[in-house]
Amino acid sequence: ELSSEVSGTVKSVLVSENDLIKQGETLLVLDTTTLEAQVAQAQANEVAAQAAVKQSEVSLSEAKNKYLRTKELYVSGTVSQDSLDTLESTYLRAQSNLVSSLAQLDQVRAGLRLQQDSLRKATVIAPLDGVVLQREIDPGQTVVASLQAPTLFVLAKDLTHMELYLNVDEADIGKISQNMMAEFTVDAYPDQLFTAKISKVHLSPQTVDGVVTYETHLCVDNPHNILRPGMTATADIIVTEVSDALLLPNSALRYRPAVIQEEEVKSVMSQLFPRPKSSESSKELQKDESNTVWVLRGGKEVQVAVEVGMTDGIHTEIKGGDLLKSDQVIIGRIKTQGN
Repeated sequence: ELSSEVSGTVKSVLVSENDLIKQGETLLVLDTTTLEAQVAQAQANEVAAQAAVKQSEVSLSEAKNKYLRTKELYVSGTVSQDSLDTLESTYLRAQSNLVSSLAQLDQVRAGLRLQQDSLRKATVIAPLDGVVLQREIDPGQTVVASLQAPTLFVLAKDLTHMELYLNVDEADIGKISQNMMAEFTVDAYPDQLFTAKISKVHLSPQTVDGVVTYETHLCVDNPHNILRPGMTATADIIVTEVSDALLLPNSALRYRPAVIQEEEVKSVMSQLFPRPKSSESSKELQKDESNTVWVLRGGKEVQVAVEVGMTDGIHTEIKGGDLLKSDQVIIGRIKTQGN
């Protein structure tokens, strides 16, 4: 964001949105009539202060000569002590007046530099090579920089290298670290996958509607300039990778045959409304079903134990168990008419 330290009326604006700019290029010029008058006044004050210094130097030289001559006469007894003391006081006052005049000259010159600096800042120049993203001012408008510097332009240095700001949920922030890679999409190009690398993870939390997140910065290469500032991105941060793994749809881990589903419902109902124990008609279906899947073998549903690994929320890694690569895993049941 490029602002102005100087208040005034905008005389001309030389760039607009999407314009390429070079460092040192003039972007905006304020009306400098008042500032030029203030500089001229400060320059006149400097001339007057210089004249005052010259006058003080002459007065000091004159007082010094008189004091030295009188001192010689005093030694010979021609003049009195009072006359010598008076001239000495005059000489000391002349020295003080010169010091004061020199200080006044320094003060005036400092004021002149301030006025010249304000005049220089009335011309807003580009601090970098880049592109103009936003232009917030037009000729004729008044810039008021008294309490807060107003934003005149929003500049981008290099759109081929950008930053992606992500809000990472507190439940996932412990898995995130610097230099991790991520993949993200934007709504403008939903079928295109972009890559990025984490450069910074903020320690300070952000709480919005009771949800705690941590802002994470990622570096993004944008060589074709298809990504634009302000786009909304959805990202997946790669915390670890598993190669050559047997993957299983998570829906397969949730599948239960109809008989077991009925037994589970009965179990819940029996806990709510206890009844005398019934016969163990489906005991073979009541074994531990944690980390098990159902497959079709010989046209029958067969329960198979598996050892699960990592998951991405859609698929789960199978690290071991009795599941074969050729097994047909059941993920659901479709009800047909009459069944």
